[in-house]
Amino acid sequence: MSFTTSQEPTPDPPINLQELLQEFASGNVDPARVAEISDPSREQIQDMRNSWNTLPVETRRELLREMRRQSEENLALEFTRYFRLAMGDKDDEVRAIGIRALWEDDTPSFLDNLAALAEIEESPAVQEAIALSLGTFSYMVELDELDPEPAAKTQRALFHLIENGGNWMVRRRALESAAYMSRNQRVRTEIQRAYESDFEQECAGALVAMGRNLNPDWFPIILQELTNEDPDIRCEAARAAGEFGDPVAIDQLSKMIDDEDEEVREVSVRSIGQIGDKKAIDTLRYLDTQVPEELKPTIEVALEEARFLSESTGLEE
Repeated sequence: MSFTTSQEPTPDPPINLQELLQEFASGNVDPARVAEISDPSREQIQDMRNSWNTLPVETRRELLREMRRQSEENLALEFTRYFRLAMGDKDDEVRAIGIRALWEDDTPSFLDNLAALAEIEESPAVQEAIALSLGTFSYMVELDELDPEPAAKTQRALFHLIENGGNWMVRRRALESAAYMSRNQRVRTEIQRAYESDFEQECAGALVAMGRNLNPDWFPIILQELTNEDPDIRCEAARAAGEFGDPVAIDQLSKMIDDEDEEVREVSVRSIGQIGDKKAIDTLRYLDTQVPEELKPTIEVALEEARFLSESTGLEE
């Protein structure tokens, strides 16, 4: 009689984190080796915390960029704890990379970290990253998905950045993120103030905010700005028109396929697709016979979106 035996697969040896960190510090941030430290244990993240600041700053930056790239390309990889660790780094760029990498994080602890940082952060690059990330929580406020205390925390942090941001981009991003809170009168006041600014980029940010705020009072302004001489203003007005989804904008948007600015042309087509009714579908079909080849892929994508929206709302082509 013969017997067969089976053996359990030999487990992978534990990662020698110190050895790996030395490898990274030498300038060899190998993607395969980075993937090995995905989803760290509490002990591993504590070891990393103890050793993090011994890594050269360029290594920390490169390591985080690689982690962010891998986490976006492979959902099985998990680097959240490293990104949280980076939020306390002494280097501005490292902090900014860590915060931006957490753009999908909607946990209360992340909001607490963002709100605390917003009050003390002095780097405009990091302030901008904070403002962008707070947009997730602003949208949750609008949907009544946050309790009163975290909702108030979100508002305070964004208004602080609107008032005290280190440059115009920080203030613009904070306003754009706050704009989701459509019932907040102060938000509407800040949008109006930005729109009336003599600085074109602030005005462009106000149009982005209008498209997120969706107060009906903004729509006539958006229609008017579709013909603004500044391409940045036209572009953001076209984008906001798509957010409103009002067929009244289709005629002017269709004329903008001849705009001198490439981005304006593409955004106008996509916005017609966002409107998504029968008129939008018919317009896109017609435009497909008129535009140069380079714009046809954009029209095809817009048509798919318009058809999907038409079907989901029960409208007939």
